Amino acid sequence: MYKDYGGTIYGLIRRITKEDQLSQELLQNVFLNVWGKAHLYNPDKGSIYTWLRIMARNLALDKVRQAGFKNREKTESLDPTVYESKSITFLGREIDVQILMNKLEPKYRSILEGIYIEGYSHNDLASKLELPLGTVKSRLRKAILILRGELDAEKKLFLGFLLLTLTILCLCL
Repeated sequence: MYKDYGGTIYGLIRRITKEDQLSQELLQNVFLNVWGKAHLYNPDKGSIYTWLRIMARNLALDKVRQAGFKNREKTESLDPTVYESKSITFLGREIDVQILMNKLEPKYRSILEGIYIEGYSHNDLASKLELPLGTVKSRLRKAILILRGELDAEKKLFLGFLLLTLTILCLCL
């Protein structure tokens, strides 16, 4: 399981904490939790990757939200290097996240990254970006709608291609 998911889960944790050593420690904690809580996994509720991802995200966000971590972050200089992955693999299916994110205007992309990748709450992100809370929430909703539209368009394109291929195959027979 570590071999299959360790790198992706580490990348998620690293993007949230922005610290290598802490990310490695939290990655180890995730897999220790898996070992101790394997009996709680329910395949009807989602894939193993989803279970690992939720567990990792929650551990990382809990650590980042601790007062000591926030104070240390304010006094230390931040390393701008963030673990970047061009695509995330979900049990054989690939979604190129970078292409989807590049289709968003920067004002929407920064909101999505702040909330879902960096782990900010809506209030904290509004303060950081110096925007009203309502603006952050409306931009988040708009960004999700844009991404949903892009994914729907790709799905329709794929289904159209599949139908065309099947039609050609039927004509050839």
